[in-house]
Amino acid sequence: MNEEKLIFSDSHAHNNPIKGIGAKKIAEKFRENNGWFIAFLNNPAWDYSDSYIFDVDEYLKLVNLHMRDCKSATETGLKVKCFAGIHPAEIDKLAEYGLPTLKVRDFALKTIEKIFDMCKEGLLDGIGEIGRQHYKIRMDVAVITQEILESSFTFAKDYGCKIQLHLENIKGFTVENIASLAYKTGLKSDQFLIHHATSSIVEEAKNRRVWTTYPGIIEGLKSLFTTIRNPEYVLIESDYVDSKKERGRITYPWNLPDIQLSLLEKGDVSKYFLEKINIDNVESFFDVKY
Repeated sequence: MNEEKLIFSDSHAHNNPIKGIGAKKIAEKFRENNGWFIAFLNNPAWDYSDSYIFDVDEYLKLVNLHMRDCKSATETGLKVKCFAGIHPAEIDKLAEYGLPTLKVRDFALKTIEKIFDMCKEGLLDGIGEIGRQHYKIRMDVAVITQEILESSFTFAKDYGCKIQLHLENIKGFTVENIASLAYKTGLKSDQFLIHHATSSIVEEAKNRRVWTTYPGIIEGLKSLFTTIRNPEYVLIESDYVDSKKERGRITYPWNLPDIQLSLLEKGDVSKYFLEKINIDNVESFFDVKY
């Protein structure tokens, strides 16, 4: 395979058909630059409507909107996986807004159960993002967030759903803690990944056969490619936010190929690494074929 025929993937990107360009346009732009696969995740409710939502049915309307937008992207020929969940930031924002703690808990648990039902029925390909905040929060919010995470692992195990996790990146803790939770609930390590991992978390996760996604910015990728010994259990993400306010905050999906090819040309990564991360690993985790 020559350099011109290398193909690329994005394992974590956000689409927004209301305030952004939407999944289909993202997919078109990515496919035009040798993209073959993308995983789309929904946004917090306020990214669609500028307001907080704490009604289960209203939240599920946004999930359905997200699913329809994901489906439109498949018309481009790009392989697409559609994930939805409740971002941990939504939990503390509802609490800050003044909603009683028990009502936040009740809303979140009922909503995530309904979203898992969609995955069980084959309407969604997976759940995400869910997880824990990576910043200081109230103790009651931390307890709720952990309960949602533990319930999600149980649902994922029972229903066979993949999960994309939003977590803190604490060396010596995060991977061990999440691997322990998976063991306790019986969730296999090929059913979840830690999104937006640091290089140290990637290395720890690889040792535990835990999947991670790593942000596709050139400085970070150069460091990652030159430090990890093999590309097992690693995926690349843009973490693209599809809104005028934050668009391209990390990078764009359609920029990922150029970033990686520039590192290949400079000798900072091998073609084997790029093929493994962008094709083989994607096929393994997402159960999709190129």
